[in-house]
Amino acid sequence: MSQVFGERPTAPRGGSGCAWVMWLFLIGGLLLVLAMTALVAFGWSLFSDQARAALQRDPVITEHIGTIAEMSVNFTATGEAEGSDEFVWDLEGDKGSGRVVAQLVTDNDGEALAGGTLTMADGRIFAVGGSESPDVEETGDTPMDADGIEPVEDGAPVDNYKSADGDKAPPPVAEPAPEPPPVEVE
Repeated sequence: MSQVFGERPTAPRGGSGCAWVMWLFLIGGLLLVLAMTALVAFGWSLFSDQARAALQRDPVITEHIGTIAEMSVNFTATGEAEGSDEFVWDLEGDKGSGRVVAQLVTDNDGEALAGGTLTMADGRIFAVGGSESPDVEETGDTPMDADGIEPVEDGAPVDNYKSADGDKAPPPVAEPAPEPPPVEVE
């Protein structure tokens, strides 16, 4: 039978150039992914260090948190934050722990705290950074801002209309449009 079929042909020994090209692309792609990961990790580390320094410089955080011992970004809360440029950090320090929702801006010295709030573990809320943010005062169990207005629950209606005299009045309501005459179709 071996004479009918002959010997099995053997594969050529040199291999094809296609396999080498495929391996080069695979290794090059892997190196590219590793380089991009290292670049992102380096950038995040640099941003995180500057954010820690900016938060540590804030007198409210120094007063209530103390020296920041542990700081971690809360990615879930950051994604749910109202502002697209707000970050949420969970802080622990030698005086207490809390959560900071803040906006950082880049200046000549790196990152600077532009404004935000510090919510302590016990529920107290303080304004941090930026001179334009109002001070938050504590009165009893309900935190209030400097105007003495209690915060509103999420989803609750807010009536903040004030007339020129300063008293509360309902907002002006436009008259509804008249009904159009019926159209008869023949």
